[in-house]
Amino acid sequence: MYGIQQSPMDFTVTSKCCHVLFVYYIGNLFTHILCVSFTHILCSLYFYSLRDVTKPFDEPPLFYQGADEYTGDKLAKVSDEVMELKRVLLQRYPGLHLDALHHVSEWMIRSYGDDIGDKTNIYTMLRTNKGYRGLTHPMIEVEVDGQKKFKPNFKYRYFTEDIPVSIAALYLLFLSRVHTFTHIVAPHMVIS
Repeated sequence: MYGIQQSPMDFTVTSKCCHVLFVYYIGNLFTHILCVSFTHILCSLYFYSLRDVTKPFDEPPLFYQGADEYTGDKLAKVSDEVMELKRVLLQRYPGLHLDALHHVSEWMIRSYGDDIGDKTNIYTMLRTNKGYRGLTHPMIEVEVDGQKKFKPNFKYRYFTEDIPVSIAALYLLFLSRVHTFTHIVAPHMVIS
């Protein structure tokens, strides 16, 4: 393909190298993607999917505290799928280092503890976490009819790094490799 000829031997060597990389580095990749980046992605995606992003905001909207119940529920479901994936991966590859990979609700409680006012579910944890108080969506200040307004900053790292790196890596890993041997169906990991 693309002018590169590959013999069956080359494919076997490549497959073994990929397998080694998969086993040794997947833990760190999953931990970063699924504990940190996915929260940014889902909070952004579901917030903006309900709004006309061409109309400026009067104030920068709250990021975590502005999340709705649907976003909290989706984060919980994605996290449930991640925990099932972790279970299956550790069963198949006991040497993986996935100790830092926790359900998002557990991660929030471990990270913020008593700073969370209501630990009922992820939605209430996002909205009542003192550590998240006042954090806003990334915005660019614009002037409209002589008034200061705010538009989404889609050049911010949540969009330029978290989405392409995290979703693309997760999607490719999940569809091309992980699903093949885990047989896990994860409908909430597919953004819809």
